[in-house]
Amino acid sequence: MSDKRHTARDARRRQRRSEKRDAKLKAFDDFNQVVNPDNLCTAFKKSRREVSWKESVQRYEANLLPNILDARKKLLAGESVQKGFKEFTLNER
Repeated sequence: MSDKRHTARDARRRQRRSEKRDAKLKAFDDFNQVVNPDNLCTAFKKSRREVSWKESVQRYEANLLPNILDARKKLLAGESVQKGFKEFTLNER
């Protein structure tokens, strides 16, 4: 009897957690909200925290409006918006 009770309690807990997670993610489930230029600008401002000194961030910010509009156009077309990565060798003592 104890195993059935524990299994049922575990199932109820998992269900509640799943419902909470789904409720939190529901706010981000609207593609039109994602491609909204205001939200893209807000996302940029959040992403630059602690790294605004980097040249790539400053370059993106210098052309913020065209970059956001370009990202929006690519998102609507289903294209990738990643700029790519630079590979470099790190030499330490």
